[in-house]
Amino acid sequence: MRPGLLLFYTLALLEAVLFLLEKAYWAWKFSCELLRQVSKDCQLGAYGHVSLTRFFYDAYSRCVTGSIFDGINMDLVTFAEELILSDFLEEQLIGVRILEQFAEKVDSAGDTLRKVGTSPRSVERLVEMLNWKQPDEEEVRRSAAGVVCKLAGKRQNALRLSAIPGAIESVMSLLYTGRSAAVSGMHPQPNAAAGEGGPLPGLRDYDYMPFNLLGLRILKKLARDQDNCGKISNARGLLAKIIDFTQDSKDLLRNQHVTDSQVRAVKRALQVVKMLVSTTGNTGKALRQGVAENVFVPSW
Repeated sequence: MRPGLLLFYTLALLEAVLFLLEKAYWAWKFSCELLRQVSKDCQLGAYGHVSLTRFFYDAYSRCVTGSIFDGINMDLVTFAEELILSDFLEEQLIGVRILEQFAEKVDSAGDTLRKVGTSPRSVERLVEMLNWKQPDEEEVRRSAAGVVCKLAGKRQNALRLSAIPGAIESVMSLLYTGRSAAVSGMHPQPNAAAGEGGPLPGLRDYDYMPFNLLGLRILKKLARDQDNCGKISNARGLLAKIIDFTQDSKDLLRNQHVTDSQVRAVKRALQVVKMLVSTTGNTGKALRQGVAENVFVPSW
């Protein structure tokens, strides 16, 4: 009996070792091969591994706890929309990164923007993120602004965006000009942010320029529709803030040390003003009057 028991336990041990080796192999295959390939195909960049790992485990969990169809019917855009509604910043960052990447890709932008644009909860959440100004929320805010900018490029989505209460004011919160800066309006001092709709006072190393460019770009896309021009006109202080970017524009454009981003901000602000004053009807009349009354306009 002793040799028989020894043989039995040896075979049982070998079976367990083979099972663990097989499990380790497939785990390595999944984490190193499959996730890397999917991340490369989706062009998710450095954060792709973390995002896809979370996605696959969530899909697997749904298959186990619910129906297998719950996992099969799950896609990355739906997964990202669920994450941006989360209360945890890390999950929100993963979700908005995925949406931003898919919205920028030519082959997936149409389907992504169509799906997100028809989801009121997702659009409202993205607009809400534009108002987040804490330092640890900077990347989430910038990615959300990028997605909103893509959404505004489609007329139907632009109308849905502007229909959200406070949406224009949220876009306005992206614009920040600090008059204490060396180059007027372009590089504000952190302690000048209070009361201007910019980041909270005392924050350092907060990159304002990407938000300025995205905010002006969103307004430029929204201004294609006359109804949106009326809403921009009614947003208190927005027209003055747009014109504020053009102050000292002549000196700025002659400056050899000026950056491309600064020049783009001035040009984009002028383009937005041009589109607004070109509006017809009473809305255009009110906008032209508002522009003419601004003290900086004669300096153009």
